[in-house]
Amino acid sequence: MKWTLSWLNQNAQPSFTFDERIVYDDKLIKSNKKLLGLKDVRIFGNGYFESEEEQVKLDFKITGIMIVPCAMSLEPVDYPFSIEYEDYFSFDEELHDTQELSVVKGGELDIISLVWELISVSVPLKVVKKGAKLPNSGENWRFVSEDELAISKKSKQQIDPRLEKLKDYFKKK
Repeated sequence: MKWTLSWLNQNAQPSFTFDERIVYDDKLIKSNKKLLGLKDVRIFGNGYFESEEEQVKLDFKITGIMIVPCAMSLEPVDYPFSIEYEDYFSFDEELHDTQELSVVKGGELDIISLVWELISVSVPLKVVKKGAKLPNSGENWRFVSEDELAISKKSKQQIDPRLEKLKDYFKKK
């Protein structure tokens, strides 16, 4: 997803289309703690280059599948996503000061990091897998019913015989 200024100037038509698949490195994916993986990431759209002003308008869509943890069971869940985005880029840094444009440095427009940023901010906060159930117990824990809790509270209310005399200590005389 790179376009150089020289390629854009040599292109016979000012408009162009693109359609590519992207695979991100596992290390980068793991840097987002809410994301377990990505599959089938595809970027497609249109670009338009204005040679006089050295500006590029990109209008594109990102689709794919995020693998995120289930909020209830922490099992991996495939979550399809679709992101639409439009932006203007300028190869002329002076023009950037007068208009709201993204500056392209080094004569090469590369949107891979922009796409990663868009995907990262689109990760949902909570996804529940269809049919997910909470586990009843785990390592060093278990769910307790209300009846068990009431019995447990009663047993805790029994006073240790060695401390029996202290229960009268705070009573009013």
